[in-house]
Amino acid sequence: MANQTNNNPLMQEFNQNLEVVYVDDEEQNTFVFNRQFGDKYNLKLFHKPLEAHDYIKNNEKVAVVITDQSMPNMSGLELANNVWVTCPYIQFIMITGNPENDDQLMYKSLKGRKFYDFISKPLNFEKNFNEYDNIIRNCIHQFCLNTLKHRYNEGMAILISRLVDEHDEYNHSHVSNVSNFCCWFAQEALNFNNEEIEVLKLAAVLHDIGKVQVSPKNLVADRGLNTNMIQNILNKHTQNGLALTSDIPYFNQLVELGAYHHNWHDGSHLFHGKKGEDIPLAAKIIAIWNHFDIVQSTKTYDPDNSTKNYQEAIEDLKAKSGTQFDPELVTSMVNFLNNHPEIAKFYKNQRNNPKEWASFFQDKQWGYGLRKAG
Repeated sequence: MANQTNNNPLMQEFNQNLEVVYVDDEEQNTFVFNRQFGDKYNLKLFHKPLEAHDYIKNNEKVAVVITDQSMPNMSGLELANNVWVTCPYIQFIMITGNPENDDQLMYKSLKGRKFYDFISKPLNFEKNFNEYDNIIRNCIHQFCLNTLKHRYNEGMAILISRLVDEHDEYNHSHVSNVSNFCCWFAQEALNFNNEEIEVLKLAAVLHDIGKVQVSPKNLVADRGLNTNMIQNILNKHTQNGLALTSDIPYFNQLVELGAYHHNWHDGSHLFHGKKGEDIPLAAKIIAIWNHFDIVQSTKTYDPDNSTKNYQEAIEDLKAKSGTQFDPELVTSMVNFLNNHPEIAKFYKNQRNNPKEWASFFQDKQWGYGLRKAG
């Protein structure tokens, strides 16, 4: 395929062998479209929307889907809705030939941000070839931009978590663990959508960013420190995080969201003036996984608590349900943990064999995770 990305070296890799899928139940239409664009784009043609659906969801090279609206078994809008659940970067172009329904269809699809553009039937290649071509090229460019943005966010998340984890030698991999488990739990147990998972993931990664301004030796509680001194240490790293990102758009909102992860549900420990239902749900999720991970580490922030094993950590969550943590979340999390015995193995072995368990999350995708070919 010809270069469609303005020779940007960061985007060229995404433009290699990208596919344009054309879906239309009328074979004559796919034949004509292939004759016009088959030499210019890597086209994949389908007459059955269900077959196209399965192909798209299992092939990461699909960048653009051009689909007819009125088809048996699945409409173009239904195809887009189903694909977008796991493949939100794909750009859709709707071909429709029913003027009476066009306005309503356009409203529904634009409201859900599903379609990049619309093309009306009958297709007139002699008159509108350049227009159609520009729409396809712009869609490919947008797909590349979205993919690059996702990989940048993923890279930044990994980099930040590594920097914070390396700074806190006693709780190595803590940020990575909290971020991954938060997303897994929210996606499976709480039915978070892609956008909610993306926000949660980045907020979890940034929840301890303020630790980089705290001396490592002060990150672990001396057994002689009293509760107020511990609270001051915890408050300091959340305050530092807010200060570090106060003038960075979007990041400051994510850090603010994560800053509530030491607020108690009952209001007995208020670092930033919120308790109970006033605490954002994402912050509650980060709080419960932050605690669950930290109490199983070599050192903990609480001078009254020794390191706990996996089952003791679960019992600790139950004991603090309604006081430190949202009781409904505790119930959901305990059920989630019971449904996944492999998490117990992870916590039993990870810190003793970090290299062996480094791939534990590799086959899982959170939010706008890129599709895997296969």
